[in-house]
This record gives sequence, structure tokens and C-alpha cells, in this order.
Amino acid sequence: GIGPKVMPCFDPKTSTTNDVVRLAVIPLSRNRDGSEPLGGGRALASVWNKDQAVRPTCMVTHTWSGLFWHLVAGVFSIFLDGPHAFGASASTRFYGQTMEWLLSAEGCQKIRDRLRANGSFMNAVWICALSVNQHQSICGAFGEPDPMHPEDFGGRLRAATGEAFHACNCGMGKVSDGPLCEMDKFDSMMVELAKGQPGKFGHAIVVDGSFQVFGRIWCIAEIAQSGVSEIPQRIVMPSQHALDAHMEMLTKVDVARCRASVARDYDLIMDKIGRDNAEAFNRKLQRLIFGLDGLLKAFVHGQQRVAVIVRLLRAAQRHEKRRLGRGGERPAGMHWRHWGSLFVRGVALDFG
Repeated sequence: GIGPKVMPCFDPKTSTTNDVVRLAVIPLSRNRDGSEPLGGGRALASVWNKDQAVRPTCMVTHTWSGLFWHLVAGVFSIFLDGPHAFGASASTRFYGQTMEWLLSAEGCQKIRDRLRANGSFMNAVWICALSVNQHQSICGAFGEPDPMHPEDFGGRLRAATGEAFHACNCGMGKVSDGPLCEMDKFDSMMVELAKGQPGKFGHAIVVDGSFQVFGRIWCIAEIAQSGVSEIPQRIVMPSQHALDAHMEMLTKVDVARCRASVARDYDLIMDKIGRDNAEAFNRKLQRLIFGLDGLLKAFVHGQQRVAVIVRLLRAAQRHEKRRLGRGGERPAGMHWRHWGSLFVRGVALDFG
């Protein structure tokens, strides 16, 4: 695992998931047994599970730019609720306490003991960084620098120091599309895993400290897919303060403005959605986030919900005016006030 021998520079407060993938996951998952002429590799999950197939009970949506510490704390926090991790009685909303436990040996033991006690210790979790074979996908190259976010450098630099990563030289052939590609089928995989274990498979969304998970196009696509497929969803965040600070940003989530590491991923998802259908997709996404049964139903109450509703209704009204101004017709039975009433009913329920 991560430690002095594999990633001596690991610092929970600065090391991102991208850092861990480049400096730990890729080296640990490289074949050392001569089974490939130039080395090659496997998914780290396959290494850990000794190539035995393990069916996950949960898929995790997260960002690579967020702290790995946050990702691990978020996943553990969800399963600290035990068998009710994806049920209506799940209580954990923030992972701040788990973050603190992870900083000490005593805290880590407390997490182990609680997971064993509630029967969740052996639960398998699907995390793309660990479950995708990075040697068949990204180990020998980096993402495309985003001109709108030049500080990102396409994941080429270590977050804390700016030191450049070395590309892996395992020599394994890369597969970026087609039936053998592991990177473009997350939505289909979610559907299949849910079918194979009805009611026992969940979707966890671990929100990073900067809420960038809502700005990555794959993350948004996964949230939408689990909503459409009625896969139980669970979201955990760093703190209430972090949510309050990013609430306005959440009301402005726009799939067309989301980012991807490579342009083809952005094009793939936008083509699936339909570029002319982006506004409709955004409205559905807002319902998934803020609706009566949405991701934030346990987080947003009272006056805060009223403020959210006002912003959403104004955005919908502006969109309708723009569309009608271009000569578009109003869909039968659909009006921004009708759409907004879904949220207004939520306010009535909150105010009792």
C-alpha cells in the first residue's frame, strides 16, 4: 500500500488522487512476474484480489484533482452506517470526523472496529482509479491541458510541488475506445451492476473540498445515470460550511461547461446527451440535486431552500424567454412555473 517504500512523499493534506495514481497505483499494479514482454500491468484491484472477480456493492464518483484523504474518508463514512449505507435511515452526511480518525493509528483502528461490527468491513467498492487498468489506459501519457484552467496542466504535475510526473514505460498497448476500452463505459457498467444485485448496489458521490465533482463531465454523467436507473444514491461532503460556500455554484451546474481530461470524453458524453438537449439535461440534473428526493434533501432546509428555488426559477424563466425569442415553441404541458412547483412543494413540506 501507500507508505515509505512506495510513495514516501505522500501527505494526506496535499496529495491528490491523481498524485496517488501516478506515484503509487501505477507502480504497484505493474506486472513483475514476466507475464508481459515489457512488463505491462493490471488494475490495482486485480492485484489486491489476486485476479479473483469481486462484485462491488457500490460505485464511487469522485474527482482525481481532490485530496485522496477526502476520497478515502468519504467512502469509509458511508459504510460506517452499516447495512443502511444506501437506505433511508443513513445518517452520515459529512466526512470531517472520519478525516480526523484517518490521521492516527488509533483512529484507523476505530474505523476498522466499527466496520467489522456493522458487517461492512468486507464490502467491495468500485473506484475508477483502482479498478481500471491504468496500464492499458493512461499510464504512459497525460491529459490535455485546459486553456481555461492552465494551472491544471492536464494532471502532469504533482499538486503540492509542481514536480513533473514520469510517464510509465511498461510498454503495454493502450486502448482508448472500442469494446476493450475500460474508460468509456461507466454508465453501462452501473446499469449492469445494479441489474445483477437489485436493491444491493448503490452509487456513492464523494464531494471534494472544492466541489469540483460537479464540474467534471464524467461525474455529472454518472450522477445522471444512477438517477435515471433508480440506483440508490448517497452523497457525502467535507462539512456544512463547505456546502454553504458552494451552494450558489450548485444552482449553476451546466453540463456543457463541465471539463474532461481529454476532449474525446467531453464529446462522447455531449453526443450521448445531445448538444441541443443540454438545457433539458441541466433541468433534470437540478431536480436530481435539489428535488424532494434529490441528493441534497437532507442538507437543504427552510430559507436556504427558498433561496435555491428562487435562483432555479429565475434561470428557468430566462432560458424559456431566450428559447421563445428564437422562435421556439413551448412544449405542451411544460412551463417554468410548473417545473418550479416541484421545488415549491418541497418548501411546503420543509415548513411543515
